[in-house]
Amino acid sequence: MVTNPPGYMTAYWQMKKKEVFLSRDNCCSNCRITEGNATLELHHVMNRPRKKVGGLNRIVEAIKYPERVVVLCSKCHTEEHRKK
Repeated sequence: MVTNPPGYMTAYWQMKKKEVFLSRDNCCSNCRITEGNATLELHHVMNRPRKKVGGLNRIVEAIKYPERVVVLCSKCHTEEHRKK
């Protein structure tokens, strides 16, 4: 079972996440399904050599560099992780 670190539960992170969703039209960037019809999630896009970036570092990176995250529905997010 995958669990999110405590940082993902903070009010500040939730606010920033909503800002990203709004800036991306509240829809999946792959299939374009909207928030009301699916669960949307943020996917971290690594623009550097792949390395494990855990918990709070991922949150800080997403807040500092919003271009490094994309909005995906849970189905597309799962498919994206299967590609790796």
